[in-house]
Amino acid sequence: MKRLLFLLFATTSLCAQDLTITNGSSVFLKSETPIFITSLTLKPSTDFSLLSSITKSTTPVNNNGHNSILNVIIASVNLENYIGNLVLHYNDSQLNGITESNLTFAYKNDTGIWTSQENILDTNANTITTTISSPITFSQITAFDNGALSVENNNPNINLQLYPNPTSTIVTINSTKNLTTEIYNALGQKIMSTQKKAISLAYLKSGIYFFKIKNEQTNNISLHKIIKQ
Repeated sequence: MKRLLFLLFATTSLCAQDLTITNGSSVFLKSETPIFITSLTLKPSTDFSLLSSITKSTTPVNNNGHNSILNVIIASVNLENYIGNLVLHYNDSQLNGITESNLTFAYKNDTGIWTSQENILDTNANTITTTISSPITFSQITAFDNGALSVENNNPNINLQLYPNPTSTIVTINSTKNLTTEIYNALGQKIMSTQKKAISLAYLKSGIYFFKIKNEQTNNISLHKIIKQ
């Protein structure tokens, strides 16, 4: 097999245009090396081979009557067993009538179902970042209104319950593990980091917050969306 090898360690490779990979070729991505393709940044946590061309469409996709933004990343064949970070970059002109603070990351899995991922939205940088902790297979990536899709924890290796949700005061994490929780607002700004299992949100404004929870023993990470009333 003909292979194009990216031996990158600390810098980002930029490919602002579509990426075309011919049959029998691939692009090898070294673990923890980010690469920017059209309007998607991939940063795999393990070595990953790209076997698919990647293009961008400005035609929205529809899921259960809900349209996406005008930015859809399309792989010519399924990208299989991906683990790591994915960052979708968008422009204000691509919002397609969706309130920017309501954007949520979504990918089309190998069964053709659009699946929403917990994500960090940065409206200043116009990015949506998600961390994939267990292997996924996808063919398309875009963003929908967060009411269009259910948000799922992407790491089955961490069995956590957070309650109540929505909440007006305390969020309790039901776990006996040693955890570190980082809390982000809808702009992607980090609010706090704590190892407490009962976390007060009473002083925060009403809105959507994201809990990034790390198991200090296994280094597994899960992401959860909490609504503060």
